[in-house]
Amino acid sequence: MAYEVIIERTTERPTAVVKANTTWREFPTLWRTLLDDVWAFLRRAAPGLRADGHNVMLYRNGDREGEVAVEVGVQVTKSFEAAGRDFTGVRWEIYGDPDRQTGHFDVAVYWQLT
Repeated sequence: MAYEVIIERTTERPTAVVKANTTWREFPTLWRTLLDDVWAFLRRAAPGLRADGHNVMLYRNGDREGEVAVEVGVQVTKSFEAAGRDFTGVRWEIYGDPDRQTGHFDVAVYWQLT
């Protein structure tokens, strides 16, 4: 499988996220729960914020080896009043919609460069 790496400058895009501290080992079983929490929040407290956005996952290095701080959420159409959460990050992924026939979907991985 070949990968295409592109360096690009992106524009700011508001997101609704849940932050968590976890380990890389636990994260594959945790991310779905975090994403479900964001979708529940959007349906209950912030209807109309999601139009054409995608799910996003942002990772920051943790203090100890094997641990990571994550933010899992959804791209939204505008800023909104936070519900006890801060928004920040170093790298993130955007998951495209799956192809109906093959199930394939694109994943864009972004890293902040200084």
